[in-house]
Amino acid sequence: MMTNSIFFRWSGAAAFLAGISGAAVTIMGQTQPPVPFWIAIISLLTSLIALAGINRFQKEVEGNQAQIGFMLAVAGSILLNLDIVIELTGMVYALGLIILAVVALQTGNFPRWAAWMWIASPLIGFTGIILVSLDIMLFTVGSVAFGLGFIGFGYNLWKSV
Repeated sequence: MMTNSIFFRWSGAAAFLAGISGAAVTIMGQTQPPVPFWIAIISLLTSLIALAGINRFQKEVEGNQAQIGFMLAVAGSILLNLDIVIELTGMVYALGLIILAVVALQTGNFPRWAAWMWIASPLIGFTGIILVSLDIMLFTVGSVAFGLGFIGFGYNLWKSV
């Protein structure tokens, strides 16, 4: 059986990779579609492991809100990678991350800046839908914010052991 410290360490490392690969998938998808399958798989698997670690870490302090955020983020992540109604599943994923970020802000378990990155990321990205002339730049900035948020959450999981 895996102890919490080992699980948090692996989840933290996965969050680092999720942050880097998640931003890479979005940026590559904007500039040179299609994204190589192996990068998309790494992004999906590492984000799921990272979300499981974040959920487990939050679960020790906070209950239902974190669980709802976790379930939405996992469902959105899987459906996004299956290319199922990208706009809708993107919103589900973003809502899950925002809920997890709000819980993190309330509990103080994770760096505030990382939580704010997860809150800002979808807002920046969705602004690209409105400002079509800036869509690629805004999606790229939103992806970098998303990745930095994952890295911040991952660092906190890593150092918690």
